[in-house]
Amino acid sequence: GYNAFVSRNIDLFASVLPSVYGDLVISSGKMAATPIDSVVASGGDKNIVVNWLNDAGQGFKLATDKAYVVIVEEGTGQVKGFATNVARSALTATVVMDTALAMGGDIHTYLAFLRADGSVVSNNSHLLTEGV
Repeated sequence: GYNAFVSRNIDLFASVLPSVYGDLVISSGKMAATPIDSVVASGGDKNIVVNWLNDAGQGFKLATDKAYVVIVEEGTGQVKGFATNVARSALTATVVMDTALAMGGDIHTYLAFLRADGSVVSNNSHLLTEGV
């Protein structure tokens, strides 16, 4: 868990937030990453909608795997980790941030999946959304 995260990412943290967001590893496992299809977010709003591609049945991926989302708002440093009860088959999850997103800011979205029984985890995918 925590030790694996630190050992994979320690070089990215010059201060509190990573220096290279796209290289940040949130999750690493047997399952391949599921690509993020789109992220819908607006400055001044707290809601972020994350949509992913339907790849259930490929490799270790099951329709019942649970989605995990991490959002990093680059300019403000706001970070929100979100363990959902949303299954892979839903193809979408909404994350509610603690405060409204900055106008015109950039957000980094990370998506990973965990088998419902906790036995298999996926690699994460990453998507940068600029100027929300």
